[in-house]
Amino acid sequence: MNILFLRGNVNKISFKKKFTNSNFINYKLYKEIFHDSTSNYQIFTSYCSNYKSYLQDSDENKCSSLESECSIICKYINLLEQNHAISISEGCKFLYYMMYDKYIENQSSGCNMLEFYKASLKSYCENGDWEECNNFVEQIDVHLFEKYNNLIVLCEKFDKLINSGDNEEPNKCAYAKKCVELYEKYIKECLGGVNNYYCNELKNFKHDYEKKIKELTCADIATILTSSEFTDLASIIIVPVIIIPALCFIYYIVNKKEISKIDHIMYHIILDNINNIILIQNVTFFSMN
Repeated sequence: MNILFLRGNVNKISFKKKFTNSNFINYKLYKEIFHDSTSNYQIFTSYCSNYKSYLQDSDENKCSSLESECSIICKYINLLEQNHAISISEGCKFLYYMMYDKYIENQSSGCNMLEFYKASLKSYCENGDWEECNNFVEQIDVHLFEKYNNLIVLCEKFDKLINSGDNEEPNKCAYAKKCVELYEKYIKECLGGVNNYYCNELKNFKHDYEKKIKELTCADIATILTSSEFTDLASIIIVPVIIIPALCFIYYIVNKKEISKIDHIMYHIILDNINNIILIQNVTFFSMN
């Protein structure tokens, strides 16, 4: 069964204009779409008529009475489908957190959120038009969702930092401090230049935070965050410091009988220049981090 896309309050153009000031995740966009999904979702009830069949021991399952919540999930995905500039997969990753935070954690004790989420998505796959739906369900990994939850928590703290009033600088500094603590905790597994969605979003956050913190005067709050690429860049600089002089020394030892006095002097001048260049690069790099 296919239901015509609901136009509601979701507007591609307004979303695009509203959420392009940050390189960080589009969580605010997804959050607003989710808010729209929590009203007038009854039209998607038919999508969820079969979701219980995907639950283990459906009659006794703690998640078996969540038809309304399943309908909200289906409406949310349907709204994502309307906005072709939006990543449905990305939006669904954050949907997991939003559903758990708003409904499952407090209202449905004992319900396995991951099982309920998969069951609801499978129901949508049967009825919706999202071509990658089944593939997305098959690749669901609770550990990845936990990482996306980390991004959301970080995003929410940063959002409070950005939206605090001009006369609330102490609050802004408190939010900035929390952002730093969370970021430094999360970035550890990305050190060495790990290239994946999670680490790339943290890199985007670093850029946005460092731009924002320049507007504030917060004592003892880091203005430059740890770079995930630090290890690789350090290696690029440190390795030549060791290798180049070593090669020059080996060359000198092997060929010292053939090196004239003038060549000997020139050799040391060149070696000193190489070391000075590397030293300058080294100092510049560490001053930037």
